[in-house]
Amino acid sequence: MSENTNRPELGRLMAPRRNNYFFGQLLDELKLNREQDYFTNMERLVNRLALGSGVLCGLEISFSADGKLCCLSPGVAIDPLGRVIIVPEQTSFDPRQIGDCSGRVTDTVPVERSAIVSVNLCYRECYADYSQYTPQDCDTHDHSAPETVIERFCVQVSLDRTENRVDQRIKKSLSTTAASATAHGRDLCEAVSRQWDGVTEPACVPLGTIELAEGGNFGKVESCSSRTMIYSSTQLLDMILVLTERIDEGAKTVPATPGRAPLTLTVTKDAEVYNKAGQIIKFSITVKNDSSRDLANIVLSSSLDPSLTGLPAQPFIMYAGATSQVYSCSYTVTQDDLDRGDLPVKFSAAVTDLGGRTISWVTRTVDLTAELNPQITAEVQPSQSTFGRVGDEIKLRVWIVNTGNVTLTGLVIPYPTEENPDLTHKNDRIAPGGMLELSYSYSITDQDNEAGTCTVGVSIKVTDPRYPNTD
Repeated sequence: MSENTNRPELGRLMAPRRNNYFFGQLLDELKLNREQDYFTNMERLVNRLALGSGVLCGLEISFSADGKLCCLSPGVAIDPLGRVIIVPEQTSFDPRQIGDCSGRVTDTVPVERSAIVSVNLCYRECYADYSQYTPQDCDTHDHSAPETVIERFCVQVSLDRTENRVDQRIKKSLSTTAASATAHGRDLCEAVSRQWDGVTEPACVPLGTIELAEGGNFGKVESCSSRTMIYSSTQLLDMILVLTERIDEGAKTVPATPGRAPLTLTVTKDAEVYNKAGQIIKFSITVKNDSSRDLANIVLSSSLDPSLTGLPAQPFIMYAGATSQVYSCSYTVTQDDLDRGDLPVKFSAAVTDLGGRTISWVTRTVDLTAELNPQITAEVQPSQSTFGRVGDEIKLRVWIVNTGNVTLTGLVIPYPTEENPDLTHKNDRIAPGGMLELSYSYSITDQDNEAGTCTVGVSIKVTDPRYPNTD
């Protein structure tokens, strides 16, 4: 089975050409392929412009049982060229292997490195079922050609972040107050009008992002911010009906005057400092409506979203009469938070109108401070405890361990010989709990032989300017 190179003309607009059959016409491979191309290209053009690219169903990313690979569930998608991609059964892939749209691995994310990778689904065609055919004219060589083309797929992992972004023209049209309903409708009409935009390869479908942690572990999978879903007419109708109900409910309330919200926002926390990754900080957020009016579409958010859990996922309504709502939230401290040294957290409560425009707001910021404890230890083990003469070579094994709670950078470890001061080992980074193992050789000198003993040690210098006394 060999790969069929995707044709670049699929991303261009061309006048359709189809066969015109007549009596006595000779049908060869050119005309039969033209017949297929006509219907295939028309289908893909309609898919691209009417439906758009994205996921139709399935294609969820999960982790394998042993935690070493990722799994992609069966599903269907349409790529930016309008081609249908079908994944008939669950398939696995290694998210640390960076590749291109053809499935070729071009790079690998080391196990000791953390990263965020994007997972894309790409369309591939492969030739199959090769058959021999009769040579023409004076050609005496054996020839074979594929009888079928299999429409397959490829899971591509990339270090480029892919995110869904709102069309800025549509956002501006919905967020701007027009002089009249007619003007607002005209602005929206101009915003949704589209020009032809040619698509060039690669044309893949984003499925989500995966956090790769140090040590070969996986973090969380984020799909909503990167994948585009293609909804059926039934689903779109359900969304319209639910939106209509929310508009009817919101119409019963009186929106606040633009400016500072008639809300009070109180935030308390259960800790002032944090000292380790994985520590859970708990927050209590109280939202209170101090006005004499009902407030609709209140959105509560924080600078830690989406890692902060416990905030309401949907806008809510607060009625007049000094009513209040309390939300309990929690956040898990990361190693990056600890290395940074502080963690300012901003909470916001905003009142929006039915078009999504913010008309009033209130914010509160709380600060957390990291309790830093940079420490490093070393253990030296010689290959032998005695020596016999000058020139004997002593093998040394050195284990360096970060016993503190912060990541140390810029380690400089000189060789334990005064004659070779420039021979050093440099390590840019060692995480808490991480260990660095080194091997050295030391030759017995005349001075050691005369003294009858020798002392060999190792000095470690941390050049990280944040921790000048860590040696």
